[in-house]
Amino acid sequence: MDHHVAEGATLLAPGLDLVVLERMETEIDKTVTCVCETCTNGWMQRLEENASPLLRSMIVGDPTPLPPARRKLLARWAAKTAIVMECSARTWIRTPRFACEHLRKVGVHPGTQVLVGRYDGQLQLLTHERDLFSRVVDGEKRYVAQTTFVIGKLIIQVFADPWRDSAPQLTEGASHPFVPLLGGNGRVIEWPPGFSIDDSLYDLARCGPIGDDALPPRQANES
Repeated sequence: MDHHVAEGATLLAPGLDLVVLERMETEIDKTVTCVCETCTNGWMQRLEENASPLLRSMIVGDPTPLPPARRKLLARWAAKTAIVMECSARTWIRTPRFACEHLRKVGVHPGTQVLVGRYDGQLQLLTHERDLFSRVVDGEKRYVAQTTFVIGKLIIQVFADPWRDSAPQLTEGASHPFVPLLGGNGRVIEWPPGFSIDDSLYDLARCGPIGDDALPPRQANES
């Protein structure tokens, strides 16, 4: 796939406190106006209310068990937020309607994978960035999105390929800085992973899962 465009915006100056989630939601409300009132006050509001307690635990860095039901909820919230934030981007490229409808009616589209990790830096405490890649599907150029959020101590990556019928495959041996939310064979996964992503690793994390060769020797040996 060819890298097409990267867009990003720091939503808030660095500074973590216990109301960072509410501040993020307020910032989104100021910049995004493309969602209809029915969705805003319906399934999206219910999703926000259900996900908020889980998000609060993770954004302040508390160890958080992630059984399948929690992973499903968090993945849907992340996929929804990635799509909503597209409306603030300076590009016409959006998630196709059929994938949005699947998210609304069923849940995360099968071609989506969501990863979560622990952020331990100072520069990206409330950040949203979106990268687009292009590939040819049935003779037409299609776009695949990779969205990265940092919310306090929580870093989330949403890989969305609406033209796949299964989640994008992660590079073998390179996903250990993150916890994949989809899949897992029903077991409980513990968050955060064994080590955190600091500012020196952030750009590598945003460009894709980090391999052992990119990690400091001590961290690579501990993974």
